[in-house]
Amino acid sequence: MSGLAKQNNFFGIKAPGTAGTVNMPTNEFMNGQNQRVNAGFGANQTPGDSFNQYKTLMNKPRYAGVLAADTPEQAFAALQQSGYATDPNYGRKLKNVFNNYIMPMYA
Repeated sequence: MSGLAKQNNFFGIKAPGTAGTVNMPTNEFMNGQNQRVNAGFGANQTPGDSFNQYKTLMNKPRYAGVLAADTPEQAFAALQQSGYATDPNYGRKLKNVFNNYIMPMYA
């Protein structure tokens, strides 16, 4: 189990959770470079708290395009455009995971 899973943070949210925060190493793209840094991630009391934290995050106006998307690909692009992750290839990586692992289950 990863460090974040032990903290009941299943979405890698960098905001206080119901049990505060925990500093953990992470990769961030800064000035076009991938750098290893420590960041404050949410720690939650229960797994359900993690899902509620994600729901609250996604209901912010910044993510309206994600919720309005008609296709998974549109949602991935909107998530990238919203600044959800610093990785400039985050949306493409989500699309690849979806196409390679999720879609085959429904073929």
